[in-house]
Amino acid sequence: LFGLFSSVRSLLWTFVLLGLVVYVFAICFAQAAIGYLIRPAVDSSPELRADFVTWFGSTAISMRTLLVAISGGEDWSQFMYMLEQADALYGLLFVLYIMLVFHGVLHVIASIFVDS
Repeated sequence: LFGLFSSVRSLLWTFVLLGLVVYVFAICFAQAAIGYLIRPAVDSSPELRADFVTWFGSTAISMRTLLVAISGGEDWSQFMYMLEQADALYGLLFVLYIMLVFHGVLHVIASIFVDS
């Protein structure tokens, strides 16, 4: 029981770190979606434009989408392919986000709690 209460402080700081990382990437991907939507693209389908609004329409929606991607709610590759339609750089940035959050932050957090 003492171990549980002593790890609450670390858990709160973990949520702060994860929230900041998600927030920064969400701003970037929401900007990508807005750039894609305002650009007059002849080859863009109405379904893809609707998906951009659904998944990356604002910063808050982008944050939810990023959390869904790392928690297994939706396959993250569909978001990567969608962002690649805006620009290939955004697809690579999304892969960087997945690697950073999933393999970096979440595994390090798990090891901290296992170690303590």
